[in-house]
Formats: sequence, structure tokens, C-alpha cells
Amino acid sequence: NNTANNYDIFKIVLKDGEYAGHLYGKFIGDLFYFDIILIKEEFRNKKVGTFLLENTIIFLKKKNIKNIVTSAEYNSQGNILLEPLLVKFGFKKIVDINGFWGSIYPSVYCNDCNSLPCNCKAGIFIKNI
Repeated sequence: NNTANNYDIFKIVLKDGEYAGHLYGKFIGDLFYFDIILIKEEFRNKKVGTFLLENTIIFLKKKNIKNIVTSAEYNSQGNILLEPLLVKFGFKKIVDINGFWGSIYPSVYCNDCNSLPCNCKAGIFIKNI
């Protein structure tokens, strides 16, 4: 746990000394929002994401955080790759937002939808702890 850029939590997972994934998030009152959880492709489906999210939740419980919120993007096939992991940990999708990423990062060109700003859709998930 340490601070990176404007994030309150920056966690990196190493497996056998190699970078496997990371999570960025911020505290907002009694809520924790993480907007980035990334598992390197070769470490997906090997419980790295489970380890990362499980240990983040344990840490947040100790900090008396009441809710965790995240946003997860839909891929071009209309799926949210992160959704099975989030559901496994009791997150519930509360809303889908079209153009979500473009509203947050208006000056970033999106290679998925070939647009500036991005028109990709995201699902918003919440977990009460």
C-alpha cells in the first residue's frame, strides 16, 4: 500500500518476482473507488485477480470502509471481462453508462470504438462491506 500519483492505494502483485497486475483506487469519505484493476494476460485465470481483490477488501475492512465502487468497460463483444470476478466477491452492477470513458478522459482517443472522446460503455458496480 502506497500512494501513486493522485491515488490513495496502489497495489502491485508479483508472482515469482514478475509483475502480474495492479489496482489503483481512492478513498471518498467511507467509500472506496477503484477505477483500474489490471491483470497481465498471462496471469489471468490463475487467481491473481482473486488474490488482489481479496486482499484489497481485507485492507478496506480494517479501514472501516463501508462501500466499494468500480467501473468496468464492455469489450467489443458486449461483455465485461471483470464482471465474473466482481460477482464472485459480491459486487452488483447498478447501472450501465454509454460514453462513460469519454466523459472521464475526453482528450484520449479510443482504439476500441475509434472515437475521440471514447463512446464505450461501462458498467458501474458496488459492494457493501
